[in-house]
Amino acid sequence: MTHALNDKAQAPLIAAYSSPNETKQFEHLVPSPKVSSDGTLDTTTKTQYLGQLRASTKKLQEDINTYLTQKMEEDKRAGADTVQGKTADEVEEENYGEAPAGEDDDAAT
Repeated sequence: MTHALNDKAQAPLIAAYSSPNETKQFEHLVPSPKVSSDGTLDTTTKTQYLGQLRASTKKLQEDINTYLTQKMEEDKRAGADTVQGKTADEVEEENYGEAPAGEDDDAAT
C-alpha cells in the first residue's frame, strides 16, 4: 500500500508578528500526511511530509522577512521626516512666522 500526503486535509503553519502599533498573522497550509490504519506513518510518508513542512517554513520566513523589510523602510522614511526627534510638522509649527534657516535677512532688501 502506498502512503502519500493527503491532498484534501491541510494543517496550518502559523507565525504571528506583534508590535505596539499592529499585529499581523502569517499562514501557510501544509498537506497532512495520511496515517495508516494502525495509526503510524511509513518512512516515505514522513519524509514527504517533513520536506513539505520545511518548504512551507522557508516560505513563511520569506514572507515575514519581506514584511519586516517593508516596515523598516516605512520607519526609515518616517524617520527622515524628523529633526532631533520632532516631525517636520512640529519643526514647521515651532518656526511659524520665522525665516527658514539658511536664508539671509539681507535678501529681502
